[in-house]
Amino acid sequence: MNEIYWITRFDSINTAILPFLIIGTILSVVVTVGYYVTNGQYIHDKSKGCISNAEEDLGYRNTFRDILKYSIPITTISFLLTIFIPSTKEALLIYGIGGTVDYIKSNPTARQLPDKCIIALDKWVDSIGIKEKSDSTKNGKN
Repeated sequence: MNEIYWITRFDSINTAILPFLIIGTILSVVVTVGYYVTNGQYIHDKSKGCISNAEEDLGYRNTFRDILKYSIPITTISFLLTIFIPSTKEALLIYGIGGTVDYIKSNPTARQLPDKCIIALDKWVDSIGIKEKSDSTKNGKN
């Protein structure tokens, strides 16, 4: 039963990870742009001989670099978790089909099912998928 509990929690886990992904991505992009702008400003000020401005730009550049040290790993981990944690529907499908395949492999009677039964089951599963898609499009979901 532990597996079923975690399968039902996958959508919540993905929803909890999504803000980290969005905020991390925005922060990484903004800070990267800021880093390169201040780096260019630092080089420009240093070449013009404005040492005090160059030192101030260097401080900003170091701050941006420190923020990037945290934002890029958070974004990367959030992205990978979002990709590899399935939705509840996908997880239940994986769990159900995996259990069925294991059962068929271990049960000699199930292995003797005629091919027509397997084809009928395949068509039935396809028709369920088509009904779910048509129901979701009627409700405005894709």
